Amino acid sequence: MPTASGYTPLERELSEHELLQAVETAVACDHTGVCFAGLGEPLLRLGALEACARQLRISRPQMQLRVTTNGLVSRQSANEVARRLVAAGVSRASVALASADPKQWTSLVAPLHFVDETEPRPAQGGITRGDVQQGGVKQADQQQGGIASTSLPALDDVCAFVSALVGFGCDVELTIVAAPGVNLDAAAALASQLGASFRQRDYHG
Repeated sequence: MPTASGYTPLERELSEHELLQAVETAVACDHTGVCFAGLGEPLLRLGALEACARQLRISRPQMQLRVTTNGLVSRQSANEVARRLVAAGVSRASVALASADPKQWTSLVAPLHFVDETEPRPAQGGITRGDVQQGGVKQADQQQGGIASTSLPALDDVCAFVSALVGFGCDVELTIVAAPGVNLDAAAALASQLGASFRQRDYHG
């Protein structure tokens, strides 16, 4: 992450208590919402995200909670993960969509494993090559609950997760980087088909 971004990598993962303290400190400055994001994939710590969101819903019931994710949730777990997020108080989600073309999506995302919170998983579960390169996956992430799959994530899995979120009443936005060769019109059409809004992001190549 560039120094100019203002982000400072943590030396270790925060505990649930430390995470909640950090969020409470930040929102004390009259912020109206919290976005769970990061250098890696926030759903790798779904349990910690849930705990923090639930507490915020109690202490600050008007606070809007959002999650930014790659959506690498298997079709088998899409409904359960979506249900848990919405039940914890997450009302909005931003899902990164690299492409509406399945083969191009796989080439651009280069997924390694699913992010699912149902059983213990081996190290590096539920991450993409980009997460590894950015240093966004720590040992604590790897030890959180998750399920390993014999298949790799595909665009259909992301779409199933988006549909599940929409079905549980979550306001979902699909974002896509306007990279060379990516069909933005097809991506916008897919977002509409899934019941999500669409936002184009600038390409910095």
